[in-house]
Amino acid sequence: MTERYERIRVALANGPTPGPWEVVGLSGYGGPYAIRMPYRSGRTWYGVEGIKRREDAEYFAACDPDTTSELLEERDALAAKVERDEALLRQALEAL
Repeated sequence: MTERYERIRVALANGPTPGPWEVVGLSGYGGPYAIRMPYRSGRTWYGVEGIKRREDAEYFAACDPDTTSELLEERDALAAKVERDEALLRQALEAL
């Protein structure tokens, strides 16, 4: 496991606000954009504020914890499959 993945897993384990997140305009805190996040109670609040560029805001919103967790799970499943396939290939080559 690389350090980059481990840092993401630790951050997710700390319980960030779950998704979905969405971009809203006019944050009022130094930038025109903010990210709206759901409270666990179902109400919403504005999390990341003061984002200057729409592209950055869209990136933050797209990478909410739910989506990031799914990507890590998919990555882990694919890595395990590659490992199994490599083991099968080694066995087949040794049998030749």
